[in-house]
Amino acid sequence: MTEESRNELHVQFVLAFAAHDPAPHAVSESELAGLAKFLTTHLPASYSQFLRRHGPVFCPTILRLTLDHGLDHPDLRQILTPQLVLQRSRELWCQQLPVDLFAFASDCMGNAFCFRQSKTPQDDAPVMFFSRQADELMELGETFDELLQWYVQNLHPSPVPAASP
Repeated sequence: MTEESRNELHVQFVLAFAAHDPAPHAVSESELAGLAKFLTTHLPASYSQFLRRHGPVFCPTILRLTLDHGLDHPDLRQILTPQLVLQRSRELWCQQLPVDLFAFASDCMGNAFCFRQSKTPQDDAPVMFFSRQADELMELGETFDELLQWYVQNLHPSPVPAASP
């Protein structure tokens, strides 16, 4: 994916699903470097680029839209701050999440979207989903960008109706 098309996808996702109150703050390079160092991994470039530009986002409408469309797919409720990535991953490592994975986002039930740690730089990476309730790990098979693309393509938020004259 080109940088331009990636930027466009990320903007489409944020405009369609992110709650803007309060407005998220962009994550700095130093915060990302600290996260990568603590996790002893290279973060996927697509994920890092998203956080540098848009910051962690809260997407409360995805659950309703997924249900409205009758889709059986995890709802991406929140892309976590670097601090929450560390906190959430530690909690989940105690709940059977393999230690070579780390949580970068969660759904409405506290389940986790995860990446595998990587010793080499990567443009994008497969997304794993860890269900706390089922104590089960499943590969969503998508990369971070493909995951965002799935929501953009499959969930069409209803436009706000125009006010009557």
